[in-house]
Amino acid sequence: MRLGSSTVPSEEEEIKNFADWILAIGNGETGPDENGQYDIDIPQDLLIQDCSDPLMSLVNFTYPDILSNMKNPSFFQDRGILAPTLESVEHVNDYLMSIIPGTEKEYLSFDSACQLKLKVGCPVMLMRNIDQVAGLCNGTRLIVTDLGKRFIGGTVITGKNAGDKIFVARMNLVPSDPGLPFQLDVAIYLPKPVFTHGQLYVALSRVKSRKGLKLLILNEEGEVCTTTTNVVYREVFDNV
Repeated sequence: MRLGSSTVPSEEEEIKNFADWILAIGNGETGPDENGQYDIDIPQDLLIQDCSDPLMSLVNFTYPDILSNMKNPSFFQDRGILAPTLESVEHVNDYLMSIIPGTEKEYLSFDSACQLKLKVGCPVMLMRNIDQVAGLCNGTRLIVTDLGKRFIGGTVITGKNAGDKIFVARMNLVPSDPGLPFQLDVAIYLPKPVFTHGQLYVALSRVKSRKGLKLLILNEEGEVCTTTTNVVYREVFDNV
């Protein structure tokens, strides 16, 4: 449903084949084992295969010439790197923070040991509904403009409120929606396989086109590989 369309027969066929591939992953059509798991081979054109600095290659695909585009809000609107675990997300965030110039500020959660490190100019995403009338909802993306002691200032870069200047005060961060209410050109970082039903499908189905997708898959030794694990519990579909 998120994929673009075309009136060119060859492109229309490519879109259909890509959609069928994503749906096959979501439906577990290859045949999961008793644990709902099975290995899938990812097509070569969707893979990051640079062995020297694969994470940098993933970042370059998602955010090409990031330093030259830092002041362009639209640059961050439709791009994102997804990962299956918080540990992997933090690794990607730390890597990107090391690239972005400026002084880093660390925020500590008041109800947990969670740490958040930010710099002015970095993109962030709201994880809960704050003010739906003002467009501040789960999934709204912002560019950080101010790093206060108990607040973060930003410019909205998505939705009808794009361009608005807002301030987010310190609060209990509990995601208000378990889904991902957005579509992106997506890079997927898999230093570890997905671990729950439909997780890989949800990530793959965020994209608008095949050209907007790349995966970086690492094995247990940290080496780039072409195969990953999918998890689908077929019994979930029995009552659908």
